[in-house]
Amino acid sequence: MHGRKKIVWRCISRLHKKDTEINCPARTVTEADLYAVVVQAINEVCAKQEFYIPQLKANIEKMLGDDNSGPVVELNRQIGELEKQILQRTRAKQECDDLEQEVLRMREEKCQLQLEDDTKERILQKIIELEKRSQRSEGRSRSTKRPWSGN
Repeated sequence: MHGRKKIVWRCISRLHKKDTEINCPARTVTEADLYAVVVQAINEVCAKQEFYIPQLKANIEKMLGDDNSGPVVELNRQIGELEKQILQRTRAKQECDDLEQEVLRMREEKCQLQLEDDTKERILQKIIELEKRSQRSEGRSRSTKRPWSGN
């Protein structure tokens, strides 16, 4: 096998032996071994969906956390206040560039929060779709299911 190249995955402990206290027994794993373990894990999840899917859903929902409606409402309030101040300064023929820049910054922050909420909503919709597929596939017999193959 000497002189032949093969793809391997290395544990961080092998690369940073002095910087980490990790004692990894398998510091180098061939890609073929890693592939086999991943396929085995996917097959196990497919075979035991009733256990894994609810846990996966709970983990994803926990990670996504709450929506940003509270901060968005607060930003809208602050933007409204700043716009009133801009109007007052404009009527008094005073400079208001600083307030305008702050309004622009707050609007950008509001857009980012709304984009995060949209992304979270799309992820939750995907979870619902996966649950529906899982429920439909539970109706079929296990012999008709096709787990991932190692080929």
